[in-house]
Amino acid sequence: FPVTIFPSHCWKVVVALPVGDNDAARVSSSSRVIAVYMPNDQTVNSQEWGYYRTSVDAIETLTGYDLLSNVSVSVQSSVEARVDNGPTQ
Repeated sequence: FPVTIFPSHCWKVVVALPVGDNDAARVSSSSRVIAVYMPNDQTVNSQEWGYYRTSVDAIETLTGYDLLSNVSVSVQSSVEARVDNGPTQ
C-alpha cells in the first residue's frame, strides 16, 4: 500500500505591514517579521506558538530558500537575523 510521508516540521514567515502598495519597498529595518519553525505533530500544542519563533536566516538555512529576496539587501540583513519578541496575543 502507498506510504505517505509527512514533513517533521512546518515553517512560516510573516511580514507585518499596514495596508498599501509596493510592499517590498515598504519593508524597513523596523518592520515586524515573524518566523516560526514548529514540529508537525501533536507535541506542537505543548507550547504557545511564540515558543517556536526563530529567525528568517535560520529558516533560509534549513530550506535553501531566499525568502525576502525582493527587499533591499541592507534591510534583509537586519530583519532576517532578528528573532521576533513582540506580543503573541
